[in-house]
Amino acid sequence: TIATEYSLILKEYGPEAVYIHYASGVQDSNIRNFVKCLAIVNGGYLNYYGSYSSGQIGQAMPFVYGKRAGNGLSDVAKSGMVVLFGDNSCETKMSGGRPTYHYMKGLETSGAKVVVIDPRYTETVAAHADQWIPIRPGTDLAMMLAVAQVLFEEDLVDHEFIDEWVEKDGYEQWRAYVMGEGEDGIKKTPEWAAPITAVPAVTIREFARLYGSTKPVHLQYFYSCAKRHMGDYSASASMLLQAMTGNIACPGGCETGA
Repeated sequence: TIATEYSLILKEYGPEAVYIHYASGVQDSNIRNFVKCLAIVNGGYLNYYGSYSSGQIGQAMPFVYGKRAGNGLSDVAKSGMVVLFGDNSCETKMSGGRPTYHYMKGLETSGAKVVVIDPRYTETVAAHADQWIPIRPGTDLAMMLAVAQVLFEEDLVDHEFIDEWVEKDGYEQWRAYVMGEGEDGIKKTPEWAAPITAVPAVTIREFARLYGSTKPVHLQYFYSCAKRHMGDYSASASMLLQAMTGNIACPGGCETGA
């Protein structure tokens, strides 16, 4: 039995040989804490640090926001638009149970336009998306740069928010890079991004205009997208988009941008 094997492991190797797996299928259920309590009364267990789910996003946030924080999932009920990069919560988070249930119900309550940007036509797309934008895996950053370029070019940025809350030198460096005034001299237009992302330039431009003209916007750059080399760059870009449009620290927005 499991109990017998557990006892043998404790006897032969000690509690440091017992590892309670992070982000298993019971990550968001009560049984996870029960298992930890059981291990503690038997001498403890091998712990972990960091997160392979949100490691890159967690590294990026302090550089953009100063800390890691965000709106509650149910706050999405106050959103005017919801943008989900690679977020398939209906399937990946306990099949839509517990916190995800309130998240999905919030989407329904808000009546917001839901845009899912994902290579796959997922359950979340089928259940909640008003628009599905398929994208080549690993090219989210190129699309976000092109969205930023449209926001700058068509002046769809929130000047009041930027003047009060955004660090001016860093913002100017970001603007210069996006607009082709940086070191590489490349203007990050939708036409530039289209062959990289496999998303048509017209789709990127229309999405950018909708995103820049709607308030508030909940933008979720999901863990899966950042689980790659230099994933913190694309995670940072998602936060910068939210800063450009003033969708941070407001009801219905997303403070983290990720």
